Amino acid sequence: MNDHVDIHGASGRVYRFMRVRDGRPLSPAGGNFLYGRFTAGRFEAIYAGEGQNLLKDARERWAEAVARFQASDLYTRLNLNQRVRQLEHADIVAGAGPRLNAGGEAASDVNPSSAFTGLGEDRVELPPGGAAGEGGEGSGFGDLASRA
Repeated sequence: MNDHVDIHGASGRVYRFMRVRDGRPLSPAGGNFLYGRFTAGRFEAIYAGEGQNLLKDARERWAEAVARFQASDLYTRLNLNQRVRQLEHADIVAGAGPRLNAGGEAASDVNPSSAFTGLGEDRVELPPGGAAGEGGEGSGFGDLASRA
């Protein structure tokens, strides 16, 4: 079992998530999260979500994911900026296609393939209305896992 997983978005961006270990409390900060499982050594994303408070929001559909798809692991990615979280969530759902998200959940009204314009490994340019660097990659919050 890996302590982190890298998930590819539809845009081609890669997002690193850290596994929540038993006994380790979730952060009350905002972020993205994944439910998943490993099958034959390969990670399968079952559900992708985002929320203002991971402590509360990251468990919202856990019981359903376990019962329907045998999810076994919870992974999180701290990301304080709501707009960046939503863009990343839309990109991840479009790219990874988690089965529990396929039930009609609208991730965002943003086209994830056009939402990010790469400016380098640690920077993201967002469309008008977005706030780059506030919890997204390179900010010190959104990619803590990738710096570990």
